[in-house]
Amino acid sequence: MSLLSDIDEEVFIDKIKNYPAIYNDQHSDYTNRCKKEELWQELAEFMDKPVAICKRKWDVLRANFRRAHRIERSGIGKKTWRYYKKMNFLIPFTRTEEATDQLKQEQSSSIEPEAIFKETEEVPEEKNSIEKSNANNQFFTSMAMTINTFPIEHQIRIKMMLLQQVSEVQLLMENLPPPDYPINPFT
Repeated sequence: MSLLSDIDEEVFIDKIKNYPAIYNDQHSDYTNRCKKEELWQELAEFMDKPVAICKRKWDVLRANFRRAHRIERSGIGKKTWRYYKKMNFLIPFTRTEEATDQLKQEQSSSIEPEAIFKETEEVPEEKNSIEKSNANNQFFTSMAMTINTFPIEHQIRIKMMLLQQVSEVQLLMENLPPPDYPINPFT
């Protein structure tokens, strides 16, 4: 069983509801990365899962909710998704297609030509960063698939080595000295 499917979804939804900074774009801490990371850390500790797994679970649940909400609004009459009512606290923070179209129309009518030109110039840089991000995601996903074929002891050691490397780069980027003691997962 994967870590993602191992999460009690009802408990997870109830808990995340207590952290509006994660889903409410009007919340004062919504754009505060540090605060949101603290909230994710709290949530992950409560769920006894890694932060990355909790974030991924939230992405999946939120996507399912949005899909269910569209179906519900359309009146198609399909069976309601099992967590739709439990997650309906998200409705005020879910943009409908009409609201999104209206927002785009309002924004486009108030943008000056210079701003459009400037925005157009910046698109390739943004596209490159997205492509780099996707390349990194693909790389680490393929690495994870490979590592999952190894015995658990080797998996743990590789994770420790990767953590050490990432931590050292973070320390360098923050101009902090490395630890005084060696960290070698193979000793």
